[in-house]
Amino acid sequence: MAQTELLKLQQHLKLLKEEYALIQNRYNDLEAKYQNLSALAPDENEEDTFTSGLIQNRYNDLEAKYQNLSALAPDENEEDTFTSRLLALIRNLYSSETYSDIKIKLKDKEINCHKIILNARSNEWNEAFLSNKAVLNWEGVESEVGEKIIYWLYTNEINLKSDDLTLKVLVQAHDFQLVNLVRKCEEVLTKNVTVTNCVMFYSVAEQIGAVKLREFCSEVISIYWNELKPKDFEHMSGALLTKMLKEKTKLPLHSAVRLLREDVIFLLLKEKTKLPLHSAVRLLREDVIFLLLIENASKVSWRLYLNMLLQFYLSLSERSNVI
Repeated sequence: MAQTELLKLQQHLKLLKEEYALIQNRYNDLEAKYQNLSALAPDENEEDTFTSGLIQNRYNDLEAKYQNLSALAPDENEEDTFTSRLLALIRNLYSSETYSDIKIKLKDKEINCHKIILNARSNEWNEAFLSNKAVLNWEGVESEVGEKIIYWLYTNEINLKSDDLTLKVLVQAHDFQLVNLVRKCEEVLTKNVTVTNCVMFYSVAEQIGAVKLREFCSEVISIYWNELKPKDFEHMSGALLTKMLKEKTKLPLHSAVRLLREDVIFLLLKEKTKLPLHSAVRLLREDVIFLLLIENASKVSWRLYLNMLLQFYLSLSERSNVI
């Protein structure tokens, strides 16, 4: 038992190491791009030639793009540039009436916003969509989630204090086409995946197409498959669970019975897979057994069908004696 647990922990640790390696590779790529950008900077003593002029123009273009990216989190010692001042101005405009030309209405309050900020953050809020609007109605969004998202729009910062909140922000960010915020939420959730939440995270990731989070959770589910309980899958749709059982088990119908999911059993029975009656009997699930018997009455011989009915009756008798 201890050896099995150690193996599972080692596999989980391997996944986390792979995730760290991906982050490290991303950092290395950014570092390489920055070094290439720096190398294009013309030497101070270089002659003023046509070639150096082209290099200077190219360098200026790349430097501008780099500043737009890096200034999202300006260093405390960064010089007073137009970009940094602009970002500071945007941060200070959060919830401010200054230049405000639109409001976002939450369940319990209205927050002053700016169309240019919304438009810059998402294609969802393009010029055509915002042109004649004075108020965006977000009353269908939880107030805490709405406030977190609006603050992020202006500051690029968000405090995700719980997995539940992060999941809600992730789904809403996806609906609003906030790609960078979706990526941020995925990174946070990936670091917090455990055996108790991997199925729930997987379901949400599948729902919105968060590939990175879904694949990571899928690996964790595979590692801890035998430890997962019916309650872990209660929130998962029948179609998604059917797909997962086919991918991860040799006997998906038996697994569906083990997880006490009648909806999945029906879906699998339509495909005429093997009847998992013995599994249902062992679990004393009379409702599941009866469902299987009725559904398959025309598919088996009378002798086998009578045998099934006998097992069903015996299971009821045994349970009555226990009660």
